[in-house]
Formats: sequence, structure tokens, C-alpha cells
Amino acid sequence: MKDPKACQSKEEIREAIDVIDNQIVNLLGARFQYVTEIVKFKSHDRDSIVAQERYNAVIHKVRALAEKNNISPEMIEKMYRFMMDYNINEEFKIMDKIKK
Repeated sequence: MKDPKACQSKEEIREAIDVIDNQIVNLLGARFQYVTEIVKFKSHDRDSIVAQERYNAVIHKVRALAEKNNISPEMIEKMYRFMMDYNINEEFKIMDKIKK
């Protein structure tokens, strides 16, 4: 993949963006697989699933990564909060199935 500044057309840039989007979705899919497996190692209670301390640590970490990479920390935080809240809800669903 070319450096963005080396691209000569919109098409080259869009092709690169499509490659990156594919990588992002694949990585998010892999991340989600780990999320669904971690339920096995948690107590089956709300505090364990929510893991507020870990949640806050991840937000802090990704904000710092965003700053390091010249990306809006606010945007990254919103994305991660949305993703982690979704994942927490999925963990609750998995936990409910395990309890049955």
C-alpha cells in the first residue's frame, strides 16, 4: 500500500481506505471473539462483567494512543465506549445462557 502522500488519484486513496477498513473489521472481529471467551473467566455477576476499572483503563489507553497518532481522542473514546458497551451487553447475554 502506498503512502497517502504518494497516491495519485481518488481511486488509489479509496483502494487503500478499503484495505484498511477490511483490516479494521477483521481486527474488531478477532477482538470480539476474545470478548466472548472472557466470560468463562469472570464471576457471573454484574460488576465482573462490567469490569469498570478495566473499562476506564482501556479508555485512558486508547485516548493516549489516539493522541500519539494525531487522531481525535474524543472520537476514539466515543468509538470505544460504543464498542465496549455493546460487548458488555453481549457478555450479559452469554452469562445468561451459561446460568440456564
